[in-house]
Amino acid sequence: MIAGKLDKRIILQYQSRVSDGAGGFTTTDVTAATVWAEFVRPRVNTMQEAGAVVSEMVREIRIRHRTAVKKGWKVLHGSRTFTVEHAFDEGRDSTILICREVVK
Repeated sequence: MIAGKLDKRIILQYQSRVSDGAGGFTTTDVTAATVWAEFVRPRVNTMQEAGAVVSEMVREIRIRHRTAVKKGWKVLHGSRTFTVEHAFDEGRDSTILICREVVK
């Protein structure tokens, strides 16, 4: 891994269930870490669905090796939010996050 390519600062978050004191639970986002990352060129898939053209962007984000990141975690970068679809190790020094951008 070339450290100079890790030029984006991102926040990794996961969801945690916390008791609301009334027998139920509230879901909150917990920040696990703030790390440097490399954003690899996105892949865009375009398809036709119900007569309309739909496009979907999948982005690969490379970070230093972390074993804790799982499917469903969030990646925050500025005002953008990505959902981790898959995380896998690339050798012993980096982890690749396959993410979809959440558009609000």
